[in-house]
Amino acid sequence: GKEPFPPPIIDHIQAGGIIAAHNAAFERLAFWYWICPQYGTVPEPSIEQFHCTAVQAAANGLPRDLDSTPRALGLQTRKDRRGKELMAQLSIPKGYALGNKSDPYFTDGEFNKDPKLLQEYYEYCRQDVRTERDLVPHMWSLPPEQWEEYHANEYANDRGIKIDRELCQHAMDYAKAE
Repeated sequence: GKEPFPPPIIDHIQAGGIIAAHNAAFERLAFWYWICPQYGTVPEPSIEQFHCTAVQAAANGLPRDLDSTPRALGLQTRKDRRGKELMAQLSIPKGYALGNKSDPYFTDGEFNKDPKLLQEYYEYCRQDVRTERDLVPHMWSLPPEQWEEYHANEYANDRGIKIDRELCQHAMDYAKAE
């Protein structure tokens, strides 16, 4: 079964507290499309509650990726580099995106549920959180108007852009004819 969702985090979200994360869109979408529906008792945080430490790093003239930012700041806390492999092993349904039957991760589209790998993945996620937490005090925060720009950008990214498919098709047909 699933563990209960931590009440202090629910209280923080309900109070309008900020959720800081590196590449915060990932966490935001995880809340909106997985955590909140799965638990039912977790309130959906607004876009405005998310602050992205990768954006903050870039504004501080630092690298955006969680592997390089702490190094640039001279911090001891570091991202676990095994994470990329763990993500491939556990976060992608086997055979789904890989598509190559000779690939060691290919099976029938099911997620890998190996308890040992899941525990290692859990520790990897905890290390990412520790690393993200250690970054924040070493960077100056963005002024409110820059967070507003960040949030406006997130709204635009969520909406996407409308395209005129018929016009695109005619343009491709025209290009082909030319």
